Amino acid sequence: MNKNFLSVIFILLGLSLLGVIVYFIFFHDFSAPEVTVPGNKNINTLTQKEPVVKKEEQKSAVQSVKTTSSNAEDDLKRLALSFAERFGSFSNQAGYQHIKDLKIFMSSSMGEWADQYIQDEISKNISNTIYYGINTKAVSAKIQDLDIEDGTAKILISTQRAESTGSTGNISKFAQNIIISFVKEKGAWKVSGAHWQTK
Repeated sequence: MNKNFLSVIFILLGLSLLGVIVYFIFFHDFSAPEVTVPGNKNINTLTQKEPVVKKEEQKSAVQSVKTTSSNAEDDLKRLALSFAERFGSFSNQAGYQHIKDLKIFMSSSMGEWADQYIQDEISKNISNTIYYGINTKAVSAKIQDLDIEDGTAKILISTQRAESTGSTGNISKFAQNIIISFVKEKGAWKVSGAHWQTK
């Protein structure tokens, strides 16, 4: 009887051991081991990690703003250079086409100015039998003012101009600056002013 009793105990112990092994193999979660940390080390670790994430987010946001500002500057410079050349190149026999073609780049108020300017010039009845023309080449662009949030900008364009009177062979050349002002309308940068500076 003692032998039978001991056999039963060994079998039960064996089954229990087998059950523990099966539990650990199939049911225990090894991916999240339990770790006990004495004191407040766990809290301190979280507190130290949190600012690191915030700094990275702030750095990313600053880089994004710088990139946006840099892109805006480059785009505005290109637009101002092109506008200055076309705005400053015309002849008295072209019917103010240089201004009409640029209206799509103008703000609503600048467009109204352009229409009025053309009407005023036509009403003067200035003879165009003697040819007059001027060709403008934009040389450089410099940001004078840029406020992306307010949607305003001013760019100084340096130009070289060639003026012809009577014939294309009678040319006088000179340097002249022009300030191109921009305003943001409906999400797009538009020219709101073009002011020639003294020669």
